[in-house]
Amino acid sequence: MPKIPSLDTEAIAKQAAAARPYLQQMLRDAEVQDSLRDLFDNSRKRVRDERRKARRKRAASSDDLHERLLAVLNAAGGVFASMHEPPPPPPRRGRKLVFLVIGAGVAYVAVDSDARAKVAALLGQSE
Repeated sequence: MPKIPSLDTEAIAKQAAAARPYLQQMLRDAEVQDSLRDLFDNSRKRVRDERRKARRKRAASSDDLHERLLAVLNAAGGVFASMHEPPPPPPRRGRKLVFLVIGAGVAYVAVDSDARAKVAALLGQSE
């Protein structure tokens, strides 16, 4: 175990007395305060940038994140594809069938004289 040196209070008091003019200058001088403020701001920005870089490196190497991003992109592609494709037209089979039945009935009445007589009797007309 290393030996812990004892604190010499007189030596500490002498060092504090020697540093006192410098501390007073820092408190009073605006230029020194601006320099200190710039130093701390720049160091904070540097630390923040380094943390961001570290997060980016972790995120870039994460396979789970990569898979999640691919899933999101695939889902977004599906949304955009569905927005550009028009909906399919509704089937119109019922209309065609009705017109076919009416046409067949009209053709039958036109060809058969007994059917013409029945239709004329229903409508109240004489032939």
